[in-house]
Amino acid sequence: MSAGALCELKHYDLLIRAFSIVRKNRPCVLKIFGEGDKRNELEELAHSLGIDDSVVFPGFTNDLKSELACASCFAISSYVESFCIVLVEALAAGVPVVYTGPVDRYFDYSLGELKWRTVDFREVRYDEGDHFGCPVMNFSDPDVPYTRAIEFKNFNPERRDSQNPDRTVVWEEYSRFAERGDEPYYPINTEADRELYARYEELAEAEPLTVFGGRLGTYKYYDMHQVIDTALTAYEERVAPMLKK
Repeated sequence: MSAGALCELKHYDLLIRAFSIVRKNRPCVLKIFGEGDKRNELEELAHSLGIDDSVVFPGFTNDLKSELACASCFAISSYVESFCIVLVEALAAGVPVVYTGPVDRYFDYSLGELKWRTVDFREVRYDEGDHFGCPVMNFSDPDVPYTRAIEFKNFNPERRDSQNPDRTVVWEEYSRFAERGDEPYYPINTEADRELYARYEELAEAEPLTVFGGRLGTYKYYDMHQVIDTALTAYEERVAPMLKK
């Protein structure tokens, strides 16, 4: 289950898509408590995935504690809210939690702050059909202030006939050190940070109902194939046994 405002910030569309994969392998129901302007859109998504009979939107509840007591697992899909009040409520109710936010934030920075890098995005529109000639261009030139540029229309050249032939959109990615209020993307991974993470890892191992995952939860840089492998392994070895209880 999950709970919160049905808004873009919560990214419940991601949760529903992930649940649709789980639903193929086991009978289960996803309850998302809350109200918001994305409700109709989320209901339509569940219907399009053929799981509208397994995704329930009960609305607002005054007794979340009782609902948590009946849940097998609690999920937070927000990209920016890595630690929030409802997560504390879920942990207090003894519900297993999969946490992919910054590990130091989970423990309220009790041992100190790990160092991260983040990315700022700048959208640029060009009056031309194709600016880079490829979907992704990386830059290491000292005179270029951004590290990567993404030209979205080039991800789908087969749709060229339906795209605007005289316009294109590019997103430039600017990398910098992350501050506490930023959304972190990558671990810095210096020797001092690895030593600090090792201490946080000891705290994480003492949290039997919380599965820490992803780059932020394990303070490791993963390529995409590694992310998929670690997610599947975590599900098989940690999450699935919890769901059987």
